[in-house]
Amino acid sequence: MDVLLTPDNVTALDLQMVQQFNVSETDLMEQAASAAYAELCSIIVRHIPRCRTIAVVCGNGNNGGDGFCLARMLSSTYSVQVVWSGSENALSPSAKHNYLCLPSIVATSEIGANPPMNTDLVIDAVLGVGARLPLREPAKGMIAFINQLGRPVVSIDVPSGLDARTGATDHVFVHADHTITFEREKVGMIRSKGTVCCGQIHVVSFGVPEELLRTTCDATVLELADVPVLLPSREPRSSKFDYGRVVVLGGTTSMRGAPSLTAHAALALGAGIVDLVAPAIHPLTPREIITHEVGSHPDGTISKESHEKLHAILARATTLAIGPGLGTNTETIRLIADCINRLDPTVPVVIDADGMRCLPLLHQRDNTILTPHMGEFARLLGRRREDLEDDYVELAQTLARERGYVVHVKHVPSITTDGLSTTYLRAGTPAMSTAGSGDVLTGIIAAFVAQGCSAFDATRLGAFVHAAAGEHLSQHAGRRSVMAHELISAARKIIGFPATPTDA
Repeated sequence: MDVLLTPDNVTALDLQMVQQFNVSETDLMEQAASAAYAELCSIIVRHIPRCRTIAVVCGNGNNGGDGFCLARMLSSTYSVQVVWSGSENALSPSAKHNYLCLPSIVATSEIGANPPMNTDLVIDAVLGVGARLPLREPAKGMIAFINQLGRPVVSIDVPSGLDARTGATDHVFVHADHTITFEREKVGMIRSKGTVCCGQIHVVSFGVPEELLRTTCDATVLELADVPVLLPSREPRSSKFDYGRVVVLGGTTSMRGAPSLTAHAALALGAGIVDLVAPAIHPLTPREIITHEVGSHPDGTISKESHEKLHAILARATTLAIGPGLGTNTETIRLIADCINRLDPTVPVVIDADGMRCLPLLHQRDNTILTPHMGEFARLLGRRREDLEDDYVELAQTLARERGYVVHVKHVPSITTDGLSTTYLRAGTPAMSTAGSGDVLTGIIAAFVAQGCSAFDATRLGAFVHAAAGEHLSQHAGRRSVMAHELISAARKIIGFPATPTDA
């Protein structure tokens, strides 16, 4: 499991390095610049071998201080010119120290003088991770200056103008060809505009202890090695009763496939027993699944007359998955809400798709997992989808904290949060943008909960396995698009189960 850094994490790490390890801010800057310098030299050799002249554009803060350090280091090999604000008093203490250490061989120009530039490479050291939008002068003018040069750009830590927390940008921001970032990627680099303005990302370390990183950061990224760690082992002496009973509730007479995919995924990914409850059962539902057909309204949704049968089935569940193909009938939604409210409060509930329409009717309960896509998340919050792009992570964290939910928002990147910790999903492929993919995810999460994972671990692990399965199909089978049912077989391979005939 790896970590990502937020601006607050960076501030905390710098403070701890100063207080616990007696490293001065100036020494930290020197160490960071040295690490960036080594990587920068490698970038130049590999990508800009004819580079002779370099312009370093430095802001007033500590990111500018990194730039002044780099200019000094680069001057032994290249012709270097520094562009800065021209005001020593505006510089941070560490930036001022490194500005005054510039050798006389480094030419300096003030941004307001519009210096003529003939350069092979531009180093963007204007704004760092602490910058907030909207942009102000002189940074705004410096960013415009960088962009108008039309030369390869290497940004230090983050491209200037990018919010390192949200990935948002002002209307002016640096389009970097390469970004050299310290210790770990920043969350803003993989959110929103961060995915398009960083170019190739190079992570360098300047000596922050690994343990300090992991105890300070609250944003994580799962890796393949985390699968056997987070997924409980299966004991040699065990039976189906040791791995949970998942009840899948959903579907309409015209949408039989969605709950069938969910049930199939739950069983294939390790749940001991799976019940499928729907108004109509899809004929390709695996025969190992226990099916229960219930009554329906004229529109095909589950009818309220089915409540006694539903309660009897749900009484045996150790995990409940609700929502795939459920429909929007008001009476059905009330029925589902009543079923959840009458459920043993210790039983985890995974709520997807139209199942989330019952949330306003639910009593407070723990072990509730929500898996909305951005449209459903917007509806849940009473907001417009287009207004959520820059703060969907923070909104999900707030919802999770206030209601005690685990929330998984399906987006790029998808995130899973319990309100305290947040895991970002780096895996996945556009080939998974196909009907039924989300229904499979619901089943995988339910299977992992049933086998003993916590709600948070089951959700983030389920999302990772689901996405890794899509990547596997896309990369190894050359698929531009994958069918949802194919994800089940691929997901079994990711967790170490062999494929079965019903997965084909």
